[in-house]
Amino acid sequence: MEKNKLYIHLGYPRTGTTFIQECIFSKSNQINYLGKPFDQKLKFLINEFHGSKFTTDKNLKLKELILKKLDKKKVNILSHEAFLNPFRNKNVNIYEKLGIFKNLFEEYCDVYFFLFLRKNSDFIRSFLNHFNHKILDDNFYNDFKNFKIDDLLIKYKNFFDNFKFHQNYLKIIQVNKDTKIFLFEDVFNDEQTFKFFLKDLSNYLGHKIEAKFPQKKTNSEDYFKSLSGIHHLKAGLKTFIKNKNVILMIKNIFKGIYIMYRFKKKRALSQNLFFENEKIIKDYYKNDLLKFDKHILDKMKKYQYF
Repeated sequence: MEKNKLYIHLGYPRTGTTFIQECIFSKSNQINYLGKPFDQKLKFLINEFHGSKFTTDKNLKLKELILKKLDKKKVNILSHEAFLNPFRNKNVNIYEKLGIFKNLFEEYCDVYFFLFLRKNSDFIRSFLNHFNHKILDDNFYNDFKNFKIDDLLIKYKNFFDNFKFHQNYLKIIQVNKDTKIFLFEDVFNDEQTFKFFLKDLSNYLGHKIEAKFPQKKTNSEDYFKSLSGIHHLKAGLKTFIKNKNVILMIKNIFKGIYIMYRFKKKRALSQNLFFENEKIIKDYYKNDLLKFDKHILDKMKKYQYF
């Protein structure tokens, strides 16, 4: 009997995942989309899975829930960029987690991984902009603000090495050799490259996938600039109406205002640092990127990864 196929979109975060999830995966008649926004049961189990205390019982529940959702007549895609977020939980080895996740399903499915890469300098800048409330403690922030980029690359080598794509790719293909790479720039560069991306995606999935080119690009900076304290008060009231929980409402209001404050305080950090030192950052990652196969390298050269 022919097995189901399960394609797992691993991320990375900040590589156009929201557009890809909302405007391609969830709108294609050829795709059985199992990604964000998840239903409540799956959302809870997926989020728990990325933590350090995920039990065998929860593993079985997660497997059972996903297997029930598979459709043999369509392309099954589970998409969650947190699979490759190195800062989601510092106590978790994300590559061990990928192995556990694959092992849950490979008895019942042919499991395939795919991911999106983005030019390192743009990727890290966007990553810091979006996640600075989680990553940038005050010492880190002050160093980034006052040190030269050469000194930062030495002092925070462990941080920057999280973004060595080929080094990470080797760990991924040890878990699953059937791993496909796409580039963020192919999706967002222009309409012509977007058409080539859709053709490549269609060939990979074995079904013709159609979508419209993203005319308007939004990012985390635009989003956070639009927020105010009033916005978080309204969000807190919605929480109260939904859950009838005053403590949760207050917690969410203060959490939202805190995130907004840190973002607005620190967003200029990565903007200035990475724009002004782009060549140095490219050089830092060049030797790692040069280890990719020629067809990936040709595209990276085109988009000036190095």
